[in-house]
Amino acid sequence: MFGICIITIFVLIIVNYIFRKNMFNEVTFILLFWLVSVITNKFGNIVYYEISNKTYLVIMIGLSTFTAGNLWQTVYCSRHKKGDEKGQSIINWQVLYVFLVIHFLSSLNFLLSVFEFLSKEYSFLQIREIYQGYIEGVSFTNNYFEKITLHWIAQPLSILLMIITLVLLINNDYSHKKFILLVIIDELLYFFYTQSRTSVFYIVVCLVVLYANNRRFISALQRKRIRSVVAFIILGITIWTIVKFSDSKNWNGLKTYELYLGGGVSLLDYGIIKIDSKGFYSKGVNFFYGVYTIFYHIYYLLPVTKSDFNRNIVTIHAFKENFVRIGPKVWFNAYYSFFYDFYIDGGVLAVAIECLLYGVISSKNIIEMRLNKYDVEKQCKGLLMCIVVFMGVVRWQFVSPVFVFVYVYMFLIFHFKLKIRNVKVNV
Repeated sequence: MFGICIITIFVLIIVNYIFRKNMFNEVTFILLFWLVSVITNKFGNIVYYEISNKTYLVIMIGLSTFTAGNLWQTVYCSRHKKGDEKGQSIINWQVLYVFLVIHFLSSLNFLLSVFEFLSKEYSFLQIREIYQGYIEGVSFTNNYFEKITLHWIAQPLSILLMIITLVLLINNDYSHKKFILLVIIDELLYFFYTQSRTSVFYIVVCLVVLYANNRRFISALQRKRIRSVVAFIILGITIWTIVKFSDSKNWNGLKTYELYLGGGVSLLDYGIIKIDSKGFYSKGVNFFYGVYTIFYHIYYLLPVTKSDFNRNIVTIHAFKENFVRIGPKVWFNAYYSFFYDFYIDGGVLAVAIECLLYGVISSKNIIEMRLNKYDVEKQCKGLLMCIVVFMGVVRWQFVSPVFVFVYVYMFLIFHFKLKIRNVKVNV
C-alpha cells in the first residue's frame, strides 16, 4: 500500500500541474509535504512502528478529493470570476483601533505574568512550556477569565492585526503609519510573553505568499527586504531548534526536523486506531469544533449533566496533546494533521467529503486574494486560508476557537458600522 500511495501522490501532482500550469499553489504544497512525509516515515533514520494500510488509504483518498475540489473551484473561478484591481474594502478604523487597544492591554497583563515567573526564577524556556501547558501544576493564566482572554481575544487578534499590517505594507499604504508602528510594538510584546514559533511561522507564510502574488508590483528594494526577513526568521528558528536540543543525548535539531516531517504519519495511524477502538464518530461536528467549543464553554458553566457526546469529543481532542509512543524509542504529540480531525467525523467517508469541501474553500479564498490585490478583506481571507493550509500538517485549524474568532473580528472590522460621534481617529 505504501507504493500505491506514492504513485497516487505523483499522479495528483502531475494532474494539478496540467490544470494549473504552475507549481506554486496550495495543492502542490500539501501533495509534496505528504509525499516527503510518507517517504521519510518509511526510509528515514527514525524507526517507527509499521503503518497500517488503512492509514495509507485515508491519505490517498483525502489528497485525491482535496485536489479534485480545489481544481474544480479553480476552473470555475477562472471562467466566472474577475478581479477588481480598483476595488478596496472599507476598514472601520474605529473598530480596528478598539481591537488594537484591547490586545495591547491584554499583552501588558500577560507580561506581568511573565515577570512574576521570572521573579520565581523560572527560565524563559520553562515559561514557554508553562504557556503551552506542558508543566503540570503550573498555569500561565491565573483564572478562567484570563484563559478565555488568551484564547478568544489575544491569540486571534494577534493573527488578524499582523495580517492587516502586512497587507498595508505590501500595498505601500503608509497613510496609516501610526497604526502600523503600534501593531509592530504590540506584536513584539505578544511574542515576548508567548515565545511562539507558530506566530513567527504565520509571518513567514504571509510574506512568502504576498511576495509571490505581488512581485510584479513591488520594488526591487521591497523584494530584497522581504527575502532578507524570511531568510533571517528561518535561520533564527533553525539555530534556536539546534541549540534547544544540543544537550540531548538522543535528539538533535536535524533529527527533530525529521520527526516533524515523518512522525505525523505514525501519529495519524495511532489516532485512527484510537478512534476505531472507541467506536465514536462526531457526525460532522468536528469540522466546526471551534464553534462547538465556544458554546461548550458556556454550557460547561451551567449546572446540568454533561452528555456522553460532549465527554467523548472533548476526550478525543484532549489526548492529542499527550505524548504517545509511535516507535520503539519515539514519542510524539500534536501533529495528527487535518486527516485525523476529518476522520473523527465519520471515518474514511468523512475524510473524502470534508477534504473535497476543504479543497473548494481553499481555492475560492486564495484565488479571490490573487485577483483582488487592493481589496484588504479578500487579501486577509486568502492569507488566513494559506495559514490554514500550512498548519494542516498539524491540525484542521477550525477545531480551535482561535481561528473562529479571527473571522468574527475580521467581519466586525470590515462590515460593522460603528460610528462614535465627536471622536476623531487619526490614522
